[in-house]
Amino acid sequence: MFKLVIGDTAFDKFLEFNLNLRYDSVASDFSFTAWFDPSNEAHKRAFKPGDYQTAKVYYNDEILLTGTVLNMSFVSSAQNNALAISGYSHTGVLEDCQIPTSAYPLHSKGLDLKSITEKICAEFGINVIVDPSVSGRIGKVFKNATATNQQSAKQYITDMAAQQGIIVTHDANGNIILTECNTKATPLFDFTGGIPGIDFTLDFDGQKMHSDVTTLRQAKIGGRNTKKNPVVGQAKVSNPYCNVFRPRVARQQAGDEHDTGKAARTNLSEELKGIGIKGNLSTWNINGVFIKPNQIITLENPYLFLFKKTRFFIESVSYKLDTNGESCSINCYLPEVYNQDTPKNIFE
Repeated sequence: MFKLVIGDTAFDKFLEFNLNLRYDSVASDFSFTAWFDPSNEAHKRAFKPGDYQTAKVYYNDEILLTGTVLNMSFVSSAQNNALAISGYSHTGVLEDCQIPTSAYPLHSKGLDLKSITEKICAEFGINVIVDPSVSGRIGKVFKNATATNQQSAKQYITDMAAQQGIIVTHDANGNIILTECNTKATPLFDFTGGIPGIDFTLDFDGQKMHSDVTTLRQAKIGGRNTKKNPVVGQAKVSNPYCNVFRPRVARQQAGDEHDTGKAARTNLSEELKGIGIKGNLSTWNINGVFIKPNQIITLENPYLFLFKKTRFFIESVSYKLDTNGESCSINCYLPEVYNQDTPKNIFE
């Protein structure tokens, strides 16, 4: 069962509780509604607006999220005195804030991704962990890395990481993780043939797709294409899900000439998110395993135009607990969104 701890007060009774765990993101989030008793000192400590208290979410004593309480909505009426509260992981502040001036200069020439990320995250009291899967390439120095004062801290870090094929995610303890997906993992769930109580939808966004993606590198990364800043390199990748002429041209946002190919592949990965699987389940567990992001499932279902067993990566899971019981929805993408493999059309 879910348990929420705000400061020194634990709560396990809710009118409704929602938790959204994400993998390809710097933060997850939570929300709940409950009765508010203004004469209860524990309630007054936990729900005081503007305190930005630490919140921890547990499921059967396993910690799922360490975060911050952000928003409160109090109600006073003849019918109820309910309170709605929401928040996100400690790392979510990177989405809301620009790089603080105390971390200037914005130009990070000669630094690697780990150093850049640690420099920014330290300003917010956030630890950075490098997964062993990327330790061999995390030390590559950027020749030219400049943020803008309009960029969020998260946007700058993730843009830099994308040029090296590295994912910026977070863990249950509120740390930033530099990693890569284990898309070759053994599937934990096989939904071939359908399972009672589970509904799936497959969405294909053809407007998001392009026949090929050409990424241009200019002499000065981030500038306009002018005589003083000409295009000095390019890389092109093809999208197997678009067989008509729909070209796309993008600019490389960071890195050097060795990163242009990876930048093009990253742009293709964004297009591949136009193929998504969503599953609605009436449980949080299958065969005794708690469903979480960063897991592989397999699915074969002719009604979804999947005529052969196909692998999907669970990117996010949304859990809900209310008077009707527990339920969750999973959002999945093709593994090729998260690795450098050449994608093949799953519909052929």
